[in-house]
Amino acid sequence: MSQPPQAPGTAAGATLYASIDGRVARLGSDEAVFFDPLLGKSHVMTLQVLKAMDLCREFQPLEVHVRRVAAGIAGLAGKEQAVRRVLEGLAARGLLVTADAWLTRFANTPAVEPAPVAGIFIRACDRPAQLEALLASLIGQARRFGLPGPVVVIDDSTEAANTAAHRRLLADFAAASGVEVRHVDQAVWSAIAEDLEQRAGPAAAALLRRPRRFAGRRGGGIGKNLASLLAAGRRYLLLDDDFLFPLRAHPQAARGLRPAPLGWAVRSFDDVNGALAAGTEVERDLLAEHLVLCGQNLGAACARLPAMGMAAADLAGLAPSRAPLLDPGRRVLSTVNGHRGQSGASGVAWLFLLDPAARSALCRDEASWTRLRGDPPVWWGTACFQVSDGGAFTPFAVDASRLLPPTSAFGRGEDALFSALCAVAHGDAVQIDTPYAIGHRQEGARDRSELFGLPETPDLNHCLAEFARSVAGDLHGTDPARRLSVFAARLEDLASGSEATVLHYLQEYLAYRRSLFIEQAQQVLAATGTGLPKAWHEDLARLIEANGRALIERGPPRLAGWPAGAGSADCAAAFREEAMALVDGLRAWPAAWEVALGAAQGWLAAAAIRE
Repeated sequence: MSQPPQAPGTAAGATLYASIDGRVARLGSDEAVFFDPLLGKSHVMTLQVLKAMDLCREFQPLEVHVRRVAAGIAGLAGKEQAVRRVLEGLAARGLLVTADAWLTRFANTPAVEPAPVAGIFIRACDRPAQLEALLASLIGQARRFGLPGPVVVIDDSTEAANTAAHRRLLADFAAASGVEVRHVDQAVWSAIAEDLEQRAGPAAAALLRRPRRFAGRRGGGIGKNLASLLAAGRRYLLLDDDFLFPLRAHPQAARGLRPAPLGWAVRSFDDVNGALAAGTEVERDLLAEHLVLCGQNLGAACARLPAMGMAAADLAGLAPSRAPLLDPGRRVLSTVNGHRGQSGASGVAWLFLLDPAARSALCRDEASWTRLRGDPPVWWGTACFQVSDGGAFTPFAVDASRLLPPTSAFGRGEDALFSALCAVAHGDAVQIDTPYAIGHRQEGARDRSELFGLPETPDLNHCLAEFARSVAGDLHGTDPARRLSVFAARLEDLASGSEATVLHYLQEYLAYRRSLFIEQAQQVLAATGTGLPKAWHEDLARLIEANGRALIERGPPRLAGWPAGAGSADCAAAFREEAMALVDGLRAWPAAWEVALGAAQGWLAAAAIRE
């Protein structure tokens, strides 16, 4: 991996300084007290000095800070020597920290003893051709590096023929690779749900069963919940059946670790095959690399993985006070790969928010945009390791050594909700986005061109994820079960409000999403000028108009997957039903987890393939 470019104005080898984070209280018209929470010290200073600290948030050489403070505070122009003395004093008091000292905390973070690995879990559903391609690609991984445990297919197929085909494919894979396999078909799945119902109650078992109402609300949440229980107490890898190995490094991959969103580097391509072939195959066992990170403290993870390690020069321009996730004591709950190939996105708004490098192939000319816009071939991921508080991608390596939350049994966006609920359950949790991408080839093209005339309409799971993150920021406890119970109470309070209250909440959520897109789109238009295809501008205008019209008309607040003819009362009822199913499941889940800790091995043994 290459080294990130040096920040402009940074002298090679210069010591970098940045102000620390802390809390401030005014003492009067000209003084304040600054509290350093890391060392537990208080510092009294003038407001002018506090302003100087604010201007020194980013790691830069002292001379850069001197010039910035002298230019940024009234009355200090031409007084650089005095400013330098003040900043040197702040450094002596520990209020300006060097990059080397800041990195020392990472080097000194103790490692966590890793939990055992449960294996590789694959969510499969009526797509034998996709599962066959995935398993064939896994054989290459198995022969080069081996696999970290058995391969377990969690089979949510509705057609018996597809279930049988999946079983044959697994048996062939086991014979070709020598890897142990398990097939959790509907019979085994139902037996697990029934056992869980007897031992933890119907609410927990309901999170493993297809919802009976709203046929369009079937999603991957039940498979995600089952994988969590089958791996309880251990770490595991999670795949969908339309993924493909090998993992490949981003075309502009760089070493080091950055806070979100600084690592994102989306790229577009002329066709799916071009996207699948992009990047570089790495001569290392990247599955093992993910598992090195998973469940580890962030500081120890950086020490154990050289590609993620940070050097002082890499920090130029980084403001540690604005990057709270870059804390060496944070726990890596999950890792994520990017996707290369088909995007898999359910919407189209993101296409217009790409930076120039990302949209270059899509917008090369009129023909390219018209041909690719409905099912764009992309590399969606990061160019370096990135620490975040989660996202909407399927996690790859997951630490289930501590209680994991369930996700909703309804609809799409289950991974986004799972990620948000992980932040609820574990206040120290972070996700590592890696500069690798897994191949993604669906069963066919998915033309989403009709969405250019429709307003932003996310799934309820994305709405619940936003709500969960707002609650997570208010929690202080360390017990994950108790933290989840607090969220359940907050969600129940919302769901039990009047119909007008629920409708107002849904309307405001949709208004927020739609108005945010319009604002972002207007900024993009102002920055792009006329250099993009005419059809791109026309499609964006249609999308802005559709969102603007929806904001004005304020019809029934239907979310994705709800019936097209649902009225306001139907929307409120649907929200209550799905929210309360999650509330009940969250309350039953800790008991289900305890059952799984003792029963998972037996459940998996029942999934052995017997010819």
